Amino acid sequence: MKLVTSLLFILLTSYGCTTYVQQPPTINLLNNSDEFIEQVVAKDCATEKEKVIAQNIRPLTHVAIQYPTSCSDIAAYNREKEIIGRQNNISTPPPLDWKINN
Repeated sequence: MKLVTSLLFILLTSYGCTTYVQQPPTINLLNNSDEFIEQVVAKDCATEKEKVIAQNIRPLTHVAIQYPTSCSDIAAYNREKEIIGRQNNISTPPPLDWKINN
C-alpha cells in the first residue's frame, strides 16, 4: 500500500511539470546552391512593403533569420539580382525551413 501511495504521489506531482517552449519566429535558410545570395527580401502581403531580412549568404551555408510575420512573400536574390529562391504566403511562428538548391 505504501508503494502504491508513493507512486501515485510521484505521478500527481510530476504531471504539471511539463513546460512548453515556444519556438521563435525563425526562417532557417540553407543555401545549398553554388551561388552567393546577395540578399533575402520579404514583402508584407497586406502593405506590400519590402524589407531586406538577410544579406551576403555564402554557398553551402545555413543561417537562422529572426522574422515574425503573419503573411509575407520572401525572395532570395543572387549577385546579378536574379531570383534564385522564393516562398509565398509564409507565416512565422512556426519556424520555416527553406532549402535553396541549384
